[in-house]
Amino acid sequence: MVNIIALGIVLILVLIFVIIGISMMKSKKPIQYLANTDKIPNVKDIKGYNKTLGKIFIIFALLLLPILSPIVLFAQNSKYSFLSILLMPFWVIGLIISCVFTEGKYKK
Repeated sequence: MVNIIALGIVLILVLIFVIIGISMMKSKKPIQYLANTDKIPNVKDIKGYNKTLGKIFIIFALLLLPILSPIVLFAQNSKYSFLSILLMPFWVIGLIISCVFTEGKYKK
């Protein structure tokens, strides 16, 4: 029962990231993905920039599913759960680096 609830939470989290990615792709203004900043990115191709950021969020959402699934599927103290926890910082760093490179690519 606990595994089913955890799987549901993981799927909802992935779905939220996919919805954010789709809404980014459809936005008319440049997307500000960083928190606590008031500056809107100054980009030359707004549509391409938003589409690329949306794709990044969707790809990283789909990567999140296999990274978090060992926590749900295996025992709490298994080596696979530990591997999943070790992969999470790399997922976050990869998402940040991808977004920063995208902003640099489309910057005026």
